[in-house]
Amino acid sequence: MSDLTIKRRVMIPVRAGDVMAEFISFNGDDSGKEHIGIFLKESKRKPTTVCH
Repeated sequence: MSDLTIKRRVMIPVRAGDVMAEFISFNGDDSGKEHIGIFLKESKRKPTTVCH
């Protein structure tokens, strides 16, 4: 896997707007799959989830 860089960051309200989530997409993944990190502003863990 090559070095990843952040392509885009988007803030999206979740849980009826109670929590703000930052969705982060990346450049540089050699697998050909889209990977998105989701950081919940109310969470102490980062990233909270990685989706494919």
